[in-house]
Amino acid sequence: MYNLNTGFKVVSLNRDISHPDIAAYNVSFDDERHEILIKKPIDINSIEKDSVLAVANFIEKNPELKAKVQLTNPDIFKKATVIEQERNADKIKRVQFEKMQAQKKKNP
Repeated sequence: MYNLNTGFKVVSLNRDISHPDIAAYNVSFDDERHEILIKKPIDINSIEKDSVLAVANFIEKNPELKAKVQLTNPDIFKKATVIEQERNADKIKRVQFEKMQAQKKKNP
């Protein structure tokens, strides 16, 4: 996947190893029709989100700067909170998927 502003987002479609991306993006394969269906949107703006989080975290540590930013761009902290919540939810899903995969390997 490619975003002109932020670059590439790599998503594994290797179903031979049951990669977590397949579950994370709800990917299905139709061998008969030679189609790959990706049912969940792929976020290709992760670099932008990283920047929002980095800036918000930096500002948070500097009270004088934080006060100025809240006057000019108060939404940056709301955006950072939403991004962090989304990342935490994705992280939890991946951990659960990896545990499930490990359990399948133990008990085939």
